[in-house]
Amino acid sequence: TQPKTHVPGAASPNDTPLTPIEALFWRVHEELDGDGMGAVIVWIEGCVEDAPLAAALAALQRRHPKLRSGILQAEDGSPYFHPYEHPRRIPLEVEDFEDELPQWQDAAYRALRIAIAPHNGPLARVALQRSRSRNRSRVTIIVHHVIYDGASLARIVDDLFTFYEKTEAGGDAGDVELRDLISIPRATLQGSFLSRLKVLAQLFRLRLAAKRNDWTPIPRAERPPTSLQSEKHIFSKAQTLTLVRRCRREKTSFYGVFFAAAVSVIVSLVGQKTARLRCHCPIDIRAHLTGVHGAPGNHDLGLFASAHDKIYKVAMEASFWDLARQADRDIKHYVDAGGPQLAYNLMRFVRFAKFDRAREARIRTTLQVSHLGVTSIRPRYGSLKLTDFFALPKNDTVCPSIIVSGSVLGQRLTWGMVAANLPDVLWERFRKESVQMLERAIESGSQRGTD
Repeated sequence: TQPKTHVPGAASPNDTPLTPIEALFWRVHEELDGDGMGAVIVWIEGCVEDAPLAAALAALQRRHPKLRSGILQAEDGSPYFHPYEHPRRIPLEVEDFEDELPQWQDAAYRALRIAIAPHNGPLARVALQRSRSRNRSRVTIIVHHVIYDGASLARIVDDLFTFYEKTEAGGDAGDVELRDLISIPRATLQGSFLSRLKVLAQLFRLRLAAKRNDWTPIPRAERPPTSLQSEKHIFSKAQTLTLVRRCRREKTSFYGVFFAAAVSVIVSLVGQKTARLRCHCPIDIRAHLTGVHGAPGNHDLGLFASAHDKIYKVAMEASFWDLARQADRDIKHYVDAGGPQLAYNLMRFVRFAKFDRAREARIRTTLQVSHLGVTSIRPRYGSLKLTDFFALPKNDTVCPSIIVSGSVLGQRLTWGMVAANLPDVLWERFRKESVQMLERAIESGSQRGTD
């Protein structure tokens, strides 16, 4: 990791402190050898050309102040964004292949190994791989986790290819609105006082359980992985719509289905009749944030998210749809009580425990479930047809854990899976059996007809 940069005196008026969750991920980056980075990979029918892509990246950087900034630390150690008047350009690496593109997992693994210099910026870089003979391209965007959440990743992709489309058509991608950094001090609370007390009790119980490592660990790989443990599965339009109808009948959501598929397989992997699994779900709270420089919208980059954390006791024989309904119900109750905003405001008082590599008993979150839903990303931008996109983090230094996510592009569901330090045998089982779980849910919905 890079040495800390201490800047004497107060920050300039244009500098902006990190939000509580951004500051947390900054500390994660410093403690865990760059595990604060992530990537979004975009698969494309069509050949992305160098010149319009470079122009689109320049416009993207002008559009978003955090892509023109570095992260510095004041004398008291607090980090802040410092926008540079003449920022470095977002690096662009281009590779051409005569035939098929290489495996995306290998390419993403190599890309995530190259460190981002957060102090000097920019906090992103881009790699383009293309095959003219196959008329295929793949764009990998590496971004520091301090400046992205799910909404931000979708915004980066949509803005980049919107600017590309404009340049390709002969327009000027440089004619974009310049924005200032946004400072978000607090979230506005909702729900009754009693409901907030219940949320506080839930968070306190989780904190106590975390100190006791009071949940079931996933077996750890003997050696660090040499490639990404990641996979994606794309369901057809018909399968996606069938799953939508089945979710409606079962009174649950895509999130509930993703949760049920993942935890059902994890329980079988740990080989216990009943397992205690710590599950984490990020929740966008942009609509509930206020600050001295305004509030963020979907057009702004940054970590404007909170989360729902809970330890679930799951039996091996648990019903798939009961699990799906319970997860969906828990999220709705937590949101109605104002839990995400309260947890976000409390984040500034949480101390980040120093990572101890020698302490093998340390257990990380068992499972993270994310549902991006139908994003702002369009299937077509000019001559380019976007066929798929997939987001994944660099998290190979943490203890074993699993991340699953779902997104819809062109009415097709993409089921994404990422693991950290899972034994290869268990990883192969998880990626196959979780897809089979979803396929069975879809098939059972199809057999019952349509609504």
